[in-house]
Formats: sequence, C-alpha cells, structure tokens
Amino acid sequence: MMAGLIRVTPEQLAGVSSQLNGGAASIDATLAQLASQVAPLGSDWAGVGQARFMALYQQWQQSSRSLHQALVDIAMLMRQASVAYEQNDTQVGASFGR
Repeated sequence: MMAGLIRVTPEQLAGVSSQLNGGAASIDATLAQLASQVAPLGSDWAGVGQARFMALYQQWQQSSRSLHQALVDIAMLMRQASVAYEQNDTQVGASFGR
C-alpha cells in the first residue's frame, strides 16, 4: 500500500456530511431545550450564585454555538469534496472513451 493513499467514495463523503449536519441539528435542539429550562431561573433566582451560573451558562452557549458552526462548516467541505470527487471521476472516465 502506498503512503498517503486516500480511499473514499463520493457517497461516503456525502454520508459523513449528512451525519455532521445531523449532529449540528442535535446541538441546536439541545441548546433550545436547555434555554427553555434555564430562562425561568433568571426571574426566580438572584444573587452572586445566579450571576456566576449565568456567566458560565453563556460561555457554554458560545462554545456550543462554535461547535455547531464547526460541524456545519466541516459538513459543507465534505459535501464539496464529494461533488469534486464525483466530477473528477466522471472526467477521468470520459477521458478513457476518447
């Protein structure tokens, strides 16, 4: 086997892209669910503990949104790679028919 040999099909890349998009959607759903559970705490809880909790919660939300965006970006790149591989394979196949 040659070093650096890549064995992947366009379908595999598209499948991974779909899985990543599913993961991003799952993160969105979890964030929405948690936000609906945490929101009532703002009016029912006051003090230093509440302020510290909310600060940490906001940091966690930002990190989660960053993870979500990374998954979406990687999914897009995988989809683009899938299309590029498919186009390249079609071009190579067509060149043999000349």
